[in-house]
Amino acid sequence: MFRGFDGEGNFVDSYLIGYNRAQSGKLTIYLHGAAEAPYDESRALGPLAEAMEVMPLRETVEEWEGEQSFGILYYGVRDWYSPEGIRLLSGDGDWQLPRYGEYSFSGYSISVFCPENDDLTPVRYIWTERAWP
Repeated sequence: MFRGFDGEGNFVDSYLIGYNRAQSGKLTIYLHGAAEAPYDESRALGPLAEAMEVMPLRETVEEWEGEQSFGILYYGVRDWYSPEGIRLLSGDGDWQLPRYGEYSFSGYSISVFCPENDDLTPVRYIWTERAWP
């Protein structure tokens, strides 16, 4: 769901966007349908856009030599209970692996995966605006 605001910050309208690849290759946009729906900050799209600006996407998919298709999955804030595939991404585009012994992670998460190869572990970037110390 997108909410539209005017230049003064007043709510103007809402837009729901849906996509079902199994049904069609087109997006469906619903207007005026969710004006009263609560805003959920944990599903904000801003962190996705910011992370995609600095995320080393090309380098990530080059790790999967020979793969032809890739996907991006974003639900907003997610909780993870394993360090497998986790990379912590800072606002300046640097990333690091979790520290040894860390098993619990939470944050805006962007998963990069190969939809045609389940044997490859997705890379799960957890976005943070701050740079590493």
